[in-house]
Amino acid sequence: MPEGYSSSDRSMGQIQTRFLVQQRERIISMNANFIKYIIKICKEDKGTRAELRRADKGANSWRGLSIVVSFGENIINKDKRMIYSLIISSIARSGIDSDGGSTLGGAFKKLKANGNISNNSAELRLRRLLSCRSTSEVLRVLQKSMSILESNSDIKYSALLHDLLNFDTDRQEQIKTVWAQDFYK
Repeated sequence: MPEGYSSSDRSMGQIQTRFLVQQRERIISMNANFIKYIIKICKEDKGTRAELRRADKGANSWRGLSIVVSFGENIINKDKRMIYSLIISSIARSGIDSDGGSTLGGAFKKLKANGNISNNSAELRLRRLLSCRSTSEVLRVLQKSMSILESNSDIKYSALLHDLLNFDTDRQEQIKTVWAQDFYK
């Protein structure tokens, strides 16, 4: 029986649910540690930060991806490489001191509330993201909004990383629902 489970867990469904919750928490914690590390090296080394700003630009991605590999991630999948490159370069360009607190939908809502982007534009950008059906599509669409998100919002990069890494799974609708809910609430 997996660690933390007892024979009093009567159904396999309960065991699977507990296991999935523990696994998700472990992954989010790993993502948060990765984000903290990227923020730390960007603050400590201006040269590295300058390199990482361009980590989403083809030939320059090697620097950022070497960090990803050092965290034990497999980067064979192209979408996965693009996700990490987008997150790394965005953090480096934004110059943040800590991970934010908003999901993607919440970040667009804050941009709208602060007057950094019109209500219509924020909603259109979010709707376009919500219509995406694959990770590669959401990355292409998100890339166009990253500069405004980097400079004017409180985006939680660890949550965005988790969402993007899980976008092509059965959680896609749940991810989109959270983004929409956080924008419209």
